[in-house]
Amino acid sequence: MKRCTIFANCQAGGVAHFLKKAHFPYEIDVFHNYQLILGEQSPEALKESAAKCDLFIYQPTDEM
Repeated sequence: MKRCTIFANCQAGGVAHFLKKAHFPYEIDVFHNYQLILGEQSPEALKESAAKCDLFIYQPTDEM
């Protein structure tokens, strides 16, 4: 099965939810920027997921 990695703020869970509801044909891994900052999610897990995914969805949080 194809894999999708979502890296975003608090809206990442909502994006994943609606993709699943639309029968999106990917396994979805969700990473929240604030959970990485707080140490609740592993940066290494994000790197591994991003390296293996077929689709990467990123929500920029700054205009830079």
